[in-house]
Amino acid sequence: MTKESAQGAAEEEQQAQSKKALKKQQKEAEKAAKKAEKQAKVAAEQQSGEEDDFAKDRYGVSALVQSQQKLDRTLVRVQDLTPEKADQLIWLRARVHTSRAKGKQCFLVLRQQQFNVQALVAVGDRASKQMVKFAANITKESIVDVEAMVRKVEQKIESCTQQDVELHVERIFVISQAEARLPLQLEDAVRPDGEGEEEGRATVNQDTRLDNRVIDLRTTTSQAVFRLQSGVCQLFRDTLTKKGFVEIQTPKIISAASEGGQTSSPCLTSRPAPTWPSPPSSTSRCASAPISTRSSAWAQSSEPRTPTPTAT
Repeated sequence: MTKESAQGAAEEEQQAQSKKALKKQQKEAEKAAKKAEKQAKVAAEQQSGEEDDFAKDRYGVSALVQSQQKLDRTLVRVQDLTPEKADQLIWLRARVHTSRAKGKQCFLVLRQQQFNVQALVAVGDRASKQMVKFAANITKESIVDVEAMVRKVEQKIESCTQQDVELHVERIFVISQAEARLPLQLEDAVRPDGEGEEEGRATVNQDTRLDNRVIDLRTTTSQAVFRLQSGVCQLFRDTLTKKGFVEIQTPKIISAASEGGQTSSPCLTSRPAPTWPSPPSSTSRCASAPISTRSSAWAQSSEPRTPTPTAT
């Protein structure tokens, strides 16, 4: 290959590379333009949606409760939601157990202790699309205040304890928002150890339960255990009270030092209290001399600032 042919091949290669670079730059520019156009379109839709959101005052995250005002709300307990309260507008405070969005509707399961009820947020005169989207994005275990109308249902809701009624939400406010990712899920914590492993379901280990005890105590199993314990104690208390017994609270005193470092009273120990030796008597003549002698010694000193006691 001659020198001229080599130079020509190098020039052709450079031209090909420059064409590829130009095409790449054009593609990147087109992609950036499409992305900017899409972002502008989304921003315009959001702005128009906010302007058209007629229910923006009916949902949101409440400010921190600092006892600055007292809300005029009478909260109803979930266990009291029965068909007798049908067609009544009530306020309810509960945790979001589950949420499921479907079209223009969002189904929530609100839990309070071991009781739960189904709530429905649907687009209509009292709820907008933005409100439905907000309700669907509320994280699990968040505490919410809900104003809703109690409605009877034709078919029983098998997945809830309150099977004869459901709530049609008109207002919903988040009081305390939970984290998006929790260390454990309640549906996994309720499942016994070993069950569901073949189906690929998650299980919660004992160390995870103990590290996150505040969440584990919300399961139906833990709630049932504490209620059985409370019922047994209440039964004993009522029986003994009827028989004339008086319940007292005795001090819990131990003979050894507690973990807090506080020592017990000496009178409760089996060993006698330690006797410390008396301090040795001073050999100083000034300390052992009578008060009158010491006074005269101070008076007879030739140097008042640094007196030297004399012997008696």
